[in-house]
Amino acid sequence: MRNIKIGSNYYPIVHSVTFILLMIETILIIIVLLIIYSFLTLANHLVSCRPVAP
Repeated sequence: MRNIKIGSNYYPIVHSVTFILLMIETILIIIVLLIIYSFLTLANHLVSCRPVAP
């Protein structure tokens, strides 16, 4: 990647910005998956803890 001389001052900035955006996107996806997982486990827990009618 160091061999690219075209806009040598511009390229690393764009590369770092895209990298940061990818990182943020990945973190957001992980957070959403964790929220969905915790919600499903909580709902499952509430259903299993519901008092059974005699």
